[in-house]
Amino acid sequence: MKLSLTTLITVACAICFLQSQAEAKKEIWITVSNTPTVTMRQLQIKIADKIVEHRFSKRNAGRPLVIPDHGLFQIVRENTVDGKKSHEVIANIEVGENVSKALVILAPIKAEPNKLQFKPHIENLKDFDQGDKMFINLSENAMQIHLGENILDIDICKSAKYKGKNIGQSRVVKLAYKYRKPDGKVWNDISMSNYLLQPNTREIIVFYTDTKNGRYDYYGVSINMQQ
Repeated sequence: MKLSLTTLITVACAICFLQSQAEAKKEIWITVSNTPTVTMRQLQIKIADKIVEHRFSKRNAGRPLVIPDHGLFQIVRENTVDGKKSHEVIANIEVGENVSKALVILAPIKAEPNKLQFKPHIENLKDFDQGDKMFINLSENAMQIHLGENILDIDICKSAKYKGKNIGQSRVVKLAYKYRKPDGKVWNDISMSNYLLQPNTREIIVFYTDTKNGRYDYYGVSINMQQ
């Protein structure tokens, strides 16, 4: 049986599409927003049936991990009882279908004594370009960022981005962080400083509530992304 050229081209395209779908991957960077009572050295990442060692850090997301395109993976803790090893699932995480690059922030939540639980926050890194500044609010208050003449309002569990293309040349600007309680109307100062705004440096700032004392704080995250 002879096939027409059109049919052969259609079949070839279909095969290429299926291959590309099978090979599709996501890149993820993982950090933890607060150091829990249980050491992070006990935790591992489970992708499909494979256990992956990972150095969890608060301030350094390091290099990306590659996961299948379905976006599913788990944070697990290895336990040994009577010489037998098992893996306790600490968090089930799913990176969205249309997200190819993501920052996953593991926020410890209050749980039973000696039990560790996380609430994952997933931030899409699409269009997070050189020079961009991203502010992520995982605290229990609304946040407001004053960056030079720009003001960014960030609701709880939301983020805001300042695009590096608007910076131009490096310059020093005023940087202020403010917060407002859910039932409040007044913005309260957290900090004020002079800040070197640079067009070629990506930066991520995370605001969070400390589960140990209920106070809110913030920190920067280093992330290794290619151009």
